[in-house]
Amino acid sequence: MADKEPLATLLETCIVLREVSEYSLQAVIVKDQETDRILYINRRAADLVGLAPSEMINRPCSDFWDPDTNKIYRRDDAEIVANGPRLNYTETSVSRDGRRVCVLTNKWSRKVHGRTVIFLCAVDVLGLNDALTRDTADSFAQADLLRSRIEFEELNERFAKAAGS
Repeated sequence: MADKEPLATLLETCIVLREVSEYSLQAVIVKDQETDRILYINRRAADLVGLAPSEMINRPCSDFWDPDTNKIYRRDDAEIVANGPRLNYTETSVSRDGRRVCVLTNKWSRKVHGRTVIFLCAVDVLGLNDALTRDTADSFAQADLLRSRIEFEELNERFAKAAGS
């Protein structure tokens, strides 16, 4: 019975970490360095490519990026394995639907069951900028609407007072 408690704790931790990944603002990709196959990808990362995560699991990255971009990514992966993590750098590419993608990236590797695995966490800089711009524009529009409403109510009160006197 005691053996099941650590296993249950491990499984619960895995579930929580997967949820964190799925609801994160970051794109998360885990891939096998040797085969370049995607082992895990969250929704945000798959959205950058324009596919569902289920369409990308266990497929090589070369299926999703043009040969030149994939060659650059493979070279970066080899450097990370040889030299350690690469943090806070930008990568640019073009998504399948033609959007330019620019991400702020952290990438590192780790041996897992004898295989070298590449971990990537990235923030879509252009998408974040668009969202912030849209939210800011919405906030300004709401503030303008509120200001106009207050001005209208003040004018309405003045008109009512003037009409009543």
